[in-house]
Amino acid sequence: MMTKMSTKGFTFNKGFTLLEVIIAMSIISIVMSASLSSFSNRSKELNLQEAYNAAKDSLRTAQNKAQAEVGSPGVGADQKYKYAGVRFVKDSGEYISFRSSDLSDSVCGTLDAAKTVQDSVSALPYSMVAKMDSTETPTCIFFEYTTGNTYVSKGSFGVNPCSN
Repeated sequence: MMTKMSTKGFTFNKGFTLLEVIIAMSIISIVMSASLSSFSNRSKELNLQEAYNAAKDSLRTAQNKAQAEVGSPGVGADQKYKYAGVRFVKDSGEYISFRSSDLSDSVCGTLDAAKTVQDSVSALPYSMVAKMDSTETPTCIFFEYTTGNTYVSKGSFGVNPCSN
């Protein structure tokens, strides 16, 4: 409740003027919008990091599967299947896990039934889509059963070893 004060003919009201209230509300809204936009950006960063970790875990699972199956029927140095693989196709939201007797671009390109067996088709996490150059479609990552070595096939660039 406002009370009136009088000083030498002037009357003063205690309280805030409309201008002061508008300025305070403007400052509060600016601070709130800045904090909300920073929260939104942080949320996007966390989702991207989580998707990266999920894709990395999928590859690690394929590698672990390759190493765990050494000595199982149908796999190993003297058996039909020597590699476990993961195949990514350009502009696709899924990947294919497979086993292969051969380490070549032709295996990656067609998943030839004479040389491979397809284990599963899985969706990439968080609606991720594989983006590659047109010359790198599809891309496969091979894991060798006997040694655990990793090889990457990128379209017409050939199959190359890579570090684990």
